[in-house]
Amino acid sequence: MVVPLVLLSFALLAEPAVAHEMHHHAGAMPQFELADETSFLENVGRYGKYFVTVMLGTVYTILKPFAGLFQKPVTAVLAIGGVVGGGILLKIVLQAMLGVTEPMENLSQGIYLT
Repeated sequence: MVVPLVLLSFALLAEPAVAHEMHHHAGAMPQFELADETSFLENVGRYGKYFVTVMLGTVYTILKPFAGLFQKPVTAVLAIGGVVGGGILLKIVLQAMLGVTEPMENLSQGIYLT
């Protein structure tokens, strides 16, 4: 008894006039009309906001585990010193790798061991 009712409902929906009426009352809009309503610059602006949001979320996720280090003064000083020292080390290494600074002279030339 259930199967004939389901088949009958599919047959009624398959009729073009009924399907058009149901589509018209559902309030569905074709996709090409939605694309005409937004301007190109608004769309580009949304991508910029998305990029900033993703970057802020990434920075927050990376820095959140280190928040516990700043609860005690000793660990806070060590954490800040580690970040500053790491930055200085990174600067020295990059300058040496890129050839921005002169290479260090051989220190053993001025030292005479007897």
